[in-house]
Order: sequence, then structure tokens, then C-alpha cells
Amino acid sequence: MKKTATLWAVLPALAAWGLSACGSGQSDKSVTPQFDGLIDQAKVEAALAAWPKVMGVYPGLAAHAEYLTANPGAGYFLDAADVVPTKMVAAFDVSERIVDDPAMATAGVAGHTCYFKIDYPTSGAVHIPKEPCQALCLNRRSGRSPEDMILVLH
Repeated sequence: MKKTATLWAVLPALAAWGLSACGSGQSDKSVTPQFDGLIDQAKVEAALAAWPKVMGVYPGLAAHAEYLTANPGAGYFLDAADVVPTKMVAAFDVSERIVDDPAMATAGVAGHTCYFKIDYPTSGAVHIPKEPCQALCLNRRSGRSPEDMILVLH
């Protein structure tokens, strides 16, 4: 009888702990880009300064952080009309295991490398070109669009 009473006293505390740990739908893993060592440090700092806003707008990045690995090969992006690169590129490799998440299983995200083209020197906008990566950011399927999804930062 004494063991049963103790068990009933402990169960609510365990349930509350379990809900707080699992119910948020967010990972504790940081999602921070890594940049190639050949990139100018001032440009890296500008891109990293813009990153918290990207994380704040796109809930899928934090929700699926456990499936993302920063790709240190990120660097410059040269648009067809540019003489010099106009964007920094942050890249994340998406694990095949993301299909374990029902929200992402049908979005076609597994195995992709997602690119985030960050304008510089102003870091005025972030461009996300691939539809599966747009779905990852939005945490839901996005409509098929040939256009970049653009986040204006200021």
C-alpha cells in the first residue's frame, strides 16, 4: 500500500517532466552555419548576425535541428549577372532520417543540401531556392514555385 501511494505521488511529477521535455517540438541542438575559412571574416560576421532572425522566422529549422548538419563548404554565391559574388551561402545537409518525422516525410526534404543565400554586405535578405528546403523552413509542404523564398531582414 505504501509503494502504491508513493507511485501515485511521483507519477504527476514524471508526467510534467516528460511533457516539458518532449512537448515543445523543438530541439536543443543549435542550427548555426559554418563558413569556409577562405571567406572574409567581416562577411562571416554579417551573415552570422543575420542568422537569429532567420531562425526566428522559420520554425522548421529549430524543430528539425537534429536532422541538420552545417556544411562547412558554404561560401560565396555568384548570380549569373554578377561580376563579383553578391551573396554568402550557408548550407545544411538534411539527414535521410528526417522521413521519421510525419511533417517532413512527404515534403521530399531527406538527403537534400539546403542553401541559404545571404545578401552582403548589408545582409538585407535571405534567399532559399529549393522547394524542399522551403518546406523544411516552414515546417510544412510549400507550394511548388520556381522562385526563391525571400526573407527581407530589415
